[in-house]
Amino acid sequence: MTAINVLTGVATPTVTNPSGIYSLRFLQIGQYKISVESSSFAPQSTSVFSLEVSQEARVNVALKVGSSSSSVVVTDNRSPF
Repeated sequence: MTAINVLTGVATPTVTNPSGIYSLRFLQIGQYKISVESSSFAPQSTSVFSLEVSQEARVNVALKVGSSSSSVVVTDNRSPF
């Protein structure tokens, strides 16, 4: 998961523990959104929120099962004659 400062574009990545809990420290004040990506799940992002001085923001992101797709290409190598 990544915290993105929407005004500066600075992205601060981190990883969650097996329970999905994460912690980011020492982010600058500003407007942020959280982006989460994980295999087997569709990418998710939060709406923009403000982070103020000495604030502890608790942001939970619900993941949705991603869709899997497969494609099969069939070619015919037989001669038409």
